[in-house]
Amino acid sequence: MHKLKTILLVDDDDATNYLHEIHLNNLNVAGNILKVHNGKQALDLLFSGKLLIPDLIILDINMPIINGWVFLEEYSKLRDSETSKIIMVTASINPLDETKGKTHPYVLDFIGKPLNENKFIKILNLMKN
Repeated sequence: MHKLKTILLVDDDDATNYLHEIHLNNLNVAGNILKVHNGKQALDLLFSGKLLIPDLIILDINMPIINGWVFLEEYSKLRDSETSKIIMVTASINPLDETKGKTHPYVLDFIGKPLNENKFIKILNLMKN
């Protein structure tokens, strides 16, 4: 399986970030896994220039300060932003969120939380195409 340089987890729930990190480490698919708790922290990190654009961003929709939708709007202004693959995740059952996520040009897929190893394998296979 191809190893990614960096994966950025953006979720306000510590348990979800922790669980996703465990699955990714078990699959040994990333050299670096970074975790932040909201879209503002993610944007600050990305715009600081201290981090190369991640290969993969796992982005929650419902977060305080800056949610996933606002993050996507701001992220599109970042140079080279199109190089990242973004997976939107949510516990929401709102079909409008799913439609909006699946039709956004930067979003590779929209998946219900929590992710497990099989869902991560599916994501990695999508990234190959």
